[in-house]
Amino acid sequence: EPLRLRHDGATKQLADCDQLATQLHATQQRLEDLRRSQEGADAKEQELVHAVATKREERLRLNAQKQQLEQRNQLLQLLVERARLSESRSRLQKEIEQLRSSAAQRSELEQKLATGPVIGRGELTRLRELQQAWRDTATRRHSMAAGVRVLRADQTVRINGEAITSSEQRQLSSVFELQVGDGVALEITPGGGEALGDLDAKTNASEAAFQACLAELGATSLENAEQIAEQRSGLEQQLLTLSGAPQQDPAAQEHEMQRIEQRLDDLSRQVSALASAQQDLEHEQPLPTALDGLEALQQGVSATLTHTAAAVAQAETELDQASSALESFKANTLDGASQLQVAEAERLDRQSRLDALIQTNGSREALQTQVEQLAQQRQQAEGELSGLQAERASLSSGDQEQELAGLQSQI
Repeated sequence: EPLRLRHDGATKQLADCDQLATQLHATQQRLEDLRRSQEGADAKEQELVHAVATKREERLRLNAQKQQLEQRNQLLQLLVERARLSESRSRLQKEIEQLRSSAAQRSELEQKLATGPVIGRGELTRLRELQQAWRDTATRRHSMAAGVRVLRADQTVRINGEAITSSEQRQLSSVFELQVGDGVALEITPGGGEALGDLDAKTNASEAAFQACLAELGATSLENAEQIAEQRSGLEQQLLTLSGAPQQDPAAQEHEMQRIEQRLDDLSRQVSALASAQQDLEHEQPLPTALDGLEALQQGVSATLTHTAAAVAQAETELDQASSALESFKANTLDGASQLQVAEAERLDRQSRLDALIQTNGSREALQTQVEQLAQQRQQAEGELSGLQAERASLSSGDQEQELAGLQSQI
């Protein structure tokens, strides 16, 4: 039995030695891997720290650019609105001036129509009829006139005291005196006397009626009356045109003008608050004064602002990712250091146990030799035991256990 115990104990110690050696080798390999990993950790951490700093600087730069663009965009929006309101103010001012001019013109036209002669179609027709009647009677009277022509004379011939020369002809429609020399005087009545007098009266009456109508209408002649009527018609047409034009409410226009002026003042104050942004922008390029130029510039700045805002969001995402990677790496590095300490403790434990085992039993080769020797001795002893057991069995045919029990009873 002691040989078996010694052999089993030696075999177990050899197995423990091999197991400890294997575990120690694995622990040392793991320890080396962890050390190599830790050796590159500092460089990797510095690389990640640099990446985070770079991303943070990029984000700060883009944020500053975004803020600048936001101020410029706000400034240009204010300038565009101010330019639009300035145009609206100019247009509204013209409309107000036009309303005032139209009102003054309408008042002037109404005054002229109220104070000027009233001559219309009816008055012109009446005046033309009177003039025509006057002309008709005058024509009739003229057709009844007597014609006098001196063919030859050896004395002075006078008509109503005025000398008439040879070959001179005169047409007379009223009673006239014809003198031949100093001794002959003739009174001649054209048309037969009584009828000519009637025509003279009618002609004078027609003329008087015509002149009375002119005086009543405030005209000096038919042509003047026609001119006055034409002028009045033109004034009435102008007044009709002014009255038919779309009318704006002057009070509403004035109120809108006040609103625009107040908004322009507000815009001027807001633009003054962005004076630094305006100076920076003007330093890069002159600001346009026309509305279309301001609108084009504002649209360009707005588009750039949109792209910059997207770049800022992307920079924020990249910075978060870099920061997360750095924190994760730090956590992994700390865990690796902890694992390195655990592996070192395991290595020391296994090395200590292996050293104690070797110190007790010698080297593995010696322990292997001892196990082989004990195995040989055990094998030999077990062979001898088997032979003795077989020899003993051959000397007894009974059941040894039963005989032993009988002997115990006999005792």
